[in-house]
Amino acid sequence: YTLQQHTIANLRTSLRPLHPTSHNPTLSQVPSAEGSPDWTRLAHLQHPRTHFEVCSSIQIFADLHRLRSPARRILVFPRSWAKEGKGGDFELEISRRVMRRGARRFGVELRPVEDEDDGAWMGDLERVMILRSPGIVVDATTLDDVLAYSDLENGTASIAAGAGVVADDLTLVSRSAASETASLSLPNSLVRSIGGLHDFSKGSFNATAWLEDTAYIRFSDPLLPGPEYDAPWSMKFAARPRNKYADWTWTKLYGDFAQKRLDVCGLELEEWRE
Repeated sequence: YTLQQHTIANLRTSLRPLHPTSHNPTLSQVPSAEGSPDWTRLAHLQHPRTHFEVCSSIQIFADLHRLRSPARRILVFPRSWAKEGKGGDFELEISRRVMRRGARRFGVELRPVEDEDDGAWMGDLERVMILRSPGIVVDATTLDDVLAYSDLENGTASIAAGAGVVADDLTLVSRSAASETASLSLPNSLVRSIGGLHDFSKGSFNATAWLEDTAYIRFSDPLLPGPEYDAPWSMKFAARPRNKYADWTWTKLYGDFAQKRLDVCGLELEEWRE
């Protein structure tokens, strides 16, 4: 138990290098004039299509900011959200407030695009990484290494599916992706699904290894509606992993997400209605 507490504390407070440097010879670099990655052409991107998704996207950017990712942070959103008049749309006003907070506190660039999304958001970028929300970034340095050094010149790359992780949980997009098909498969270990904690019904569970051997934890739990909802106690109790150590990790991650939602967006959990 003490070891697990120490592990979570480390995840919260550890400081990552400002400029990651890859030692993997299979990864190719997006160079600058000095021979190091040009971080002005690399970005983590979120594209919420509904008001409900905005806060979870900003939470990802808050994690990247806290972990000192040097890549740009860009939020793409429907242009209609910027055109609609003030007042009368409660959800729209919340989204605008949360986006402004993200821009002010976490350096998020806001890019309105046409609702039919033609990829124009790529703009001056060479490559972007898209993490499927909701989730928690554990290791920004590893994600930045993949973003800057992956051997992807054209097209898109998706994570290998398996163990509760689906291909679009992490996607890498290059400038010429619109005319290319997926050309690279990224390691499945980059992402863990919190639903995978249900697989540890018996035997031992190493919380330290499970938390540290990944870069992003995605909240894809088949037994709960999502971490944004305040599910009834009976539903949460029935959904808890059977392994007591996996249950501790599962409970802690859901609690951390709820607290970050409040701290980052100023929002309580949504009421769950069946």
